[in-house]
Amino acid sequence: MGKEHSAVSGALSESALEYTSIDSIGGTVSSLRSTFASGQTRSLDFRKQQLRALLKGMRAEKKALLDAVLLDLNKSTIETDMYEFSAVEFEIGLMLENMDKWARPQSSWLSMLQPAFLMSRSEVRKEPLGTVVIIGAWNYPIRLTLLPL
Repeated sequence: MGKEHSAVSGALSESALEYTSIDSIGGTVSSLRSTFASGQTRSLDFRKQQLRALLKGMRAEKKALLDAVLLDLNKSTIETDMYEFSAVEFEIGLMLENMDKWARPQSSWLSMLQPAFLMSRSEVRKEPLGTVVIIGAWNYPIRLTLLPL
Protein backbone atom coordinates (compact mmCIF):
# COMPACT_ATOMS: atom_id res chain seq x y z
CA MET A 1 0.00 0.00 0.00
CA GLY A 2 2.96 2.34 0.53
CA LYS A 3 3.56 2.51 -3.22
CA GLU A 4 -0.04 3.54 -3.88
CA HIS A 5 0.21 6.34 -1.34
CA SER A 6 3.36 7.67 -2.99
CA ALA A 7 1.77 7.46 -6.42
CA VAL A 8 -1.12 9.74 -5.44
CA SER A 9 0.68 12.67 -3.91
CA GLY A 10 3.77 11.61 -2.08
CA ALA A 11 2.06 12.98 1.05
CA LEU A 12 1.41 9.55 2.55
CA SER A 13 3.58 6.54 3.04
CA GLU A 14 3.06 3.27 4.83
CA SER A 15 6.15 3.91 6.94
CA ALA A 16 4.53 7.10 8.29
CA LEU A 17 1.61 5.18 9.77
CA GLU A 18 1.79 4.60 13.50
CA TYR A 19 -0.80 2.29 14.97
CA THR A 20 -1.95 2.65 18.57
CA SER A 21 -1.19 -0.47 20.53
CA ILE A 22 -4.05 -1.97 22.51
CA ASP A 23 -1.92 -1.89 25.66
CA SER A 24 -1.42 1.89 25.48
CA ILE A 25 -5.13 2.81 25.25
CA GLY A 26 -5.82 2.45 28.98
CA GLY A 27 -2.96 4.79 29.84
CA THR A 28 -4.12 7.35 27.29
CA VAL A 29 -7.68 7.28 28.65
CA SER A 30 -6.39 7.66 32.23
CA SER A 31 -4.26 10.62 31.18
CA LEU A 32 -7.22 12.30 29.46
CA ARG A 33 -9.46 11.72 32.48
CA SER A 34 -6.91 13.17 34.89
CA THR A 35 -6.43 16.21 32.64
CA PHE A 36 -10.19 16.78 32.68
CA ALA A 37 -10.35 16.27 36.46
CA SER A 38 -7.64 18.92 36.91
CA GLY A 39 -10.06 21.53 35.54
CA GLN A 40 -7.62 22.62 32.84
CA THR A 41 -10.06 21.88 30.01
CA ARG A 42 -13.11 23.62 31.49
CA SER A 43 -12.47 27.23 30.46
CA LEU A 44 -13.91 28.56 27.23
CA ASP A 45 -10.52 30.03 26.33
CA PHE A 46 -8.90 26.60 26.53
CA ARG A 47 -11.63 25.03 24.41
CA LYS A 48 -11.35 27.80 21.81
CA GLN A 49 -7.58 27.34 21.70
CA GLN A 50 -8.08 23.61 21.12
CA LEU A 51 -10.50 24.29 18.25
CA ARG A 52 -8.07 26.77 16.67
CA ALA A 53 -5.27 24.18 16.95
CA LEU A 54 -7.51 21.53 15.35
CA LEU A 55 -8.34 23.89 12.48
CA LYS A 56 -4.67 24.78 11.99
CA GLY A 57 -3.68 21.12 11.97
CA MET A 58 -6.44 20.21 9.53
CA ARG A 59 -5.36 22.93 7.14
CA ALA A 60 -1.70 21.94 7.43
CA GLU A 61 -2.52 18.29 6.66
CA LYS A 62 -5.36 18.87 4.21
CA LYS A 63 -3.63 17.17 1.27
CA ALA A 64 -2.79 14.09 3.34
CA LEU A 65 -6.36 13.84 4.68
CA LEU A 66 -7.91 14.17 1.22
CA ASP A 67 -5.46 11.64 -0.23
CA ALA A 68 -6.16 9.16 2.58
CA VAL A 69 -9.90 9.26 1.86
CA LEU A 70 -9.18 8.87 -1.86
CA LEU A 71 -7.04 5.81 -1.23
CA ASP A 72 -9.26 4.22 1.40
CA LEU A 73 -12.68 4.87 -0.13
CA ASN A 74 -11.86 5.93 -3.70
CA LYS A 75 -13.83 9.10 -2.97
CA SER A 76 -13.00 12.14 -5.10
CA THR A 77 -10.83 14.73 -3.37
CA ILE A 78 -13.26 17.42 -4.54
CA GLU A 79 -16.20 15.61 -2.90
CA THR A 80 -14.22 15.05 0.28
CA ASP A 81 -13.12 18.67 0.39
CA MET A 82 -16.65 19.97 -0.18
CA TYR A 83 -18.74 17.61 1.96
CA GLU A 84 -16.32 16.74 4.73
CA PHE A 85 -13.36 19.08 5.09
CA SER A 86 -15.23 22.33 4.42
CA ALA A 87 -18.10 21.24 6.67
CA VAL A 88 -15.72 20.72 9.58
CA GLU A 89 -14.00 24.07 8.91
CA PHE A 90 -17.40 25.79 8.87
CA GLU A 91 -18.54 24.15 12.11
CA ILE A 92 -15.30 25.08 13.90
CA GLY A 93 -15.74 28.69 12.78
CA LEU A 94 -19.37 28.66 13.89
CA MET A 95 -18.41 27.24 17.28
CA LEU A 96 -15.62 29.79 17.79
CA GLU A 97 -17.98 32.61 16.86
CA ASN A 98 -20.86 31.52 19.09
CA MET A 99 -19.29 29.59 21.96
CA ASP A 100 -19.54 32.45 24.47
CA LYS A 101 -23.24 32.92 23.78
CA TRP A 102 -24.04 29.19 23.74
CA ALA A 103 -22.19 28.57 27.02
CA ARG A 104 -24.00 31.29 28.99
CA PRO A 105 -26.22 29.95 31.77
CA GLN A 106 -29.95 30.04 31.02
CA SER A 107 -32.30 30.97 33.80
CA SER A 108 -36.07 30.79 34.03
CA TRP A 109 -38.81 31.27 36.59
CA LEU A 110 -39.87 28.00 38.18
CA SER A 111 -43.31 29.46 38.86
CA MET A 112 -44.18 28.93 35.19
CA LEU A 113 -43.92 25.19 35.80
CA GLN A 114 -45.07 24.98 39.40
CA PRO A 115 -46.97 27.74 41.27
CA ALA A 116 -45.55 26.52 44.59
CA PHE A 117 -42.19 27.97 43.53
CA LEU A 118 -43.61 31.44 42.94
CA MET A 119 -40.44 33.49 43.44
CA SER A 120 -37.90 30.80 42.55
CA ARG A 121 -35.59 30.75 39.56
CA SER A 122 -33.70 27.87 37.99
CA GLU A 123 -30.45 28.02 36.07
CA VAL A 124 -29.11 25.61 33.51
CA ARG A 125 -25.33 25.67 33.18
CA LYS A 126 -23.72 24.17 30.12
CA GLU A 127 -20.49 22.62 31.33
CA PRO A 128 -18.36 19.74 30.10
CA LEU A 129 -18.96 16.56 32.06
CA GLY A 130 -16.00 14.36 31.17
CA THR A 131 -14.28 12.45 28.41
CA VAL A 132 -15.94 10.65 25.52
CA VAL A 133 -14.97 8.22 22.81
CA ILE A 134 -15.82 9.11 19.22
CA ILE A 135 -16.26 6.26 16.79
CA GLY A 136 -16.53 7.59 13.25
CA ALA A 137 -18.34 5.94 10.40
CA TRP A 138 -16.55 4.83 7.25
CA ASN A 139 -18.63 6.77 4.70
CA TYR A 140 -17.66 10.29 5.87
CA PRO A 141 -14.59 9.65 8.02
CA ILE A 142 -13.35 13.23 8.42
CA ARG A 143 -16.75 14.79 9.04
CA LEU A 144 -18.17 12.15 11.36
CA THR A 145 -14.99 11.85 13.41
CA LEU A 146 -14.09 15.54 13.81
CA LEU A 147 -17.50 17.25 14.01
CA PRO A 148 -18.37 15.86 17.46
CA LEU A 149 -15.21 17.48 18.83
